[in-house]
Amino acid sequence: MPNPGGVRRSGERDRGLSPAPAAQDNLKESHGNLVARRLAPRPMGGKAMLSRGRLPDRRPIIPPREYPLAASWAVLTAAGLALATIDRMVPGIGMGPAYIPLIVLAGWRLGPAVACGVALAAALLNVLPALPEEAALPPAVAVARAFLRLGTYAFVVFATCTLRRAYDREREAARQDALTGALNRIAFEDHAQAVLSTRRGGRHVVVMADLDGFKALNDREGHAAGDEVLRRVVAAAGATLSHGERIARLGGDEFAFLLQAETDALAAVRAEALHQSLVHALAGRGVGASMGAIVLAAGSGESLAAALRASDALMYAAKAGGKGGLRLGSLPPTVRASPEPDAAAIPMVA
Repeated sequence: MPNPGGVRRSGERDRGLSPAPAAQDNLKESHGNLVARRLAPRPMGGKAMLSRGRLPDRRPIIPPREYPLAASWAVLTAAGLALATIDRMVPGIGMGPAYIPLIVLAGWRLGPAVACGVALAAALLNVLPALPEEAALPPAVAVARAFLRLGTYAFVVFATCTLRRAYDREREAARQDALTGALNRIAFEDHAQAVLSTRRGGRHVVVMADLDGFKALNDREGHAAGDEVLRRVVAAAGATLSHGERIARLGGDEFAFLLQAETDALAAVRAEALHQSLVHALAGRGVGASMGAIVLAAGSGESLAAALRASDALMYAAKAGGKGGLRLGSLPPTVRASPEPDAAAIPMVA
């Protein structure tokens, strides 16, 4: 009888998983021992030690959280009205320079178009209270003063928007893996922790993947070939990701993914689709992908560190089962309360 979905049965090599609830069994004792060993901290000099619960170096790719844009508009409106009122009440003060912070705020938070609009409005508001004085000036002087105001404000817009673009470029570079364009460790951690703590309903899938035979490829064909494989992995995985899902290169040939699904069955389907995309991308290169995936209920309070440790353990269990496989499990409440999860309590595909 055919084996739909490539579900691993007793005595078979890991080929995939099925979303059928009956596939969710506890680890066998031998697997439990293996996972328990993998949950222990790795020796120094090896790959990144995720068991410490923190991903070592720094999206968005994912921009840092900033105050809402509505707040920027509120500040601009209130401050602009206040300055215009003061300028009208006491025109001799000259409030022109006081508009510069508003132009900077608009350029930094709301973009060049809004900044230009604020600059023009500031120039008009600055001129209107002084119209009687301006009318007494020679026309050439009045025009020169108008150009001076507009020129100053235009320079502020240009400088602010140029700095903002440079800031965005540096921020993105600091949170991306330079080789593949995937998120780096800290960017992934920031995004995943925010999603795990705020999203309600559905399931999260935290996936760890490691390339099998990658070192041999590097030794055989050189690092350029290895770099091309890493980029191919990110491109193939990225094509399967939907909105809100992320991929990160943790270092070397290790990758992490955050997927989303509505049910446990769909979570299994998402993990399998991701695994198959990597298998197809790596076909013919002598490289495979072993993956471990942990399904979390959205809003369950499970920590990212625990999910990464458990998915890392399942990934190594897949390697031990013949490499190129996918293991799926979940974190029971007892794992959340323990600094080191009980491997035998993690249900997974048998």
